[in-house]
Amino acid sequence: MHNYEYTLRINCFCGPETTGPHLIRIQADTIVSVNGTPYVAANSYVRLLKIPDLFLFIRESDARKPFRRSVKYDSVLGYPTSVYYDFDERIADEEIGYIITDLKKN
Repeated sequence: MHNYEYTLRINCFCGPETTGPHLIRIQADTIVSVNGTPYVAANSYVRLLKIPDLFLFIRESDARKPFRRSVKYDSVLGYPTSVYYDFDERIADEEIGYIITDLKKN
């Protein structure tokens, strides 16, 4: 898929402007809007991930040998629907998670 949209929630020790939900629209493999507003990556302080970025995040995070990991995939399309990593049990608030819902091809 090169043209799609989905809702992304970020689970982190962050404010609501970061956690979302963010309705992300992708065209030609590029994020074009977030919550109906044109997206300019250089102006964003939130790291928004496209579906291929999530697979890369999972691969890179697994290589770090996290303390705790949970990844769930859509049973039909195979994309990640829930991703959670706690990299170090001794550090509070460094955990990160992503919830992906409402994926639709455009």
